[in-house]
Amino acid sequence: MPNGGRSPGSWFQGNTWTPGSNGDAPASVFPQLHVGIQSGDNCLLDTRIEEMRTIINQFIVSTHLTLPEAAAKYIFDSDTYYSTSVSLTDAIFGTGSPVPLDSRKSILRHSATVYMNVYFGLYNGVSMPLNHSAAMETAEIVMAALIQLKQTSDTDMSDAQLGYTDGHSQIIQSTFESEFDEVFSAACSTSSSGSNGNSGNNGNNGNSRR
Repeated sequence: MPNGGRSPGSWFQGNTWTPGSNGDAPASVFPQLHVGIQSGDNCLLDTRIEEMRTIINQFIVSTHLTLPEAAAKYIFDSDTYYSTSVSLTDAIFGTGSPVPLDSRKSILRHSATVYMNVYFGLYNGVSMPLNHSAAMETAEIVMAALIQLKQTSDTDMSDAQLGYTDGHSQIIQSTFESEFDEVFSAACSTSSSGSNGNSGNNGNNGNSRR
């Protein structure tokens, strides 16, 4: 995998994407949020971060991974009690019914994480961010590789092999603003916390959506 991806912890653990949380981690993943904000305008940055939290939170609940039938049977260790459509939330936390074996939950966790990194354009060289088919295709390739490793050596890929190097989204600014227009139309509220940082560079040397 190319570099630039975030780990499962960055995407799913803690309260980074829980609406109402503190901290500016979303602005690290999405530097696009900084663009157009004057230095020291923490209120507007906080507002954009909160809108992005809501979007990501809804996205991981409503988006599903499609599992090939053979992969689903292996992950859930059953020829009858398995699912070929798993939400990103269920994939990362192993919730829902049926539940994969504890020893195989990592397959879904990493597949969901790779999906997020591709979809939101974090990996270097992603040519079609915000594209479900492209993200799902990559996740299926990784899923197959993870299953093979489990079957042959009962191991997982390392973070380095999966490209988890704490990069940022490289979606070009115009595409990002068009896709997430509610983020940039949100008005600053004086009740927002002032804990977040400074205005930043746009960091937008990425690729457009097709």
